[in-house]
Amino acid sequence: MSDPRLGFHTDHCRCSPATGGCGEYFNSTFAFDRHRTGQPGLDRRCLTEHEMLAAGMSRNASGYWISRSLPAPRVAAVTRPAPQGAAISTAPLPKQHRASLRGTFHQ
Repeated sequence: MSDPRLGFHTDHCRCSPATGGCGEYFNSTFAFDRHRTGQPGLDRRCLTEHEMLAAGMSRNASGYWISRSLPAPRVAAVTRPAPQGAAISTAPLPKQHRASLRGTFHQ
């Protein structure tokens, strides 16, 4: 049976309890990989919730663990809706905005 929280065409994943994992859901394979520690075959394990929080990980609004949260001003800039009736541009971001967002989308 497929898991409805994982969906199609997403990078969402779950650490499978069937194989000894923690059962948590992650927004990306990057976040999933970040929650694993130790050497495979020796002492590999999942980070605890406390360890993930201490590492800067957090849960997003949908309940998936993410590798890090965006600072509040960047969240507002990314999520601000366009004014009613405004045309949405597909033009590239100005150079100064691209530089400020670099590396923030590994969620």
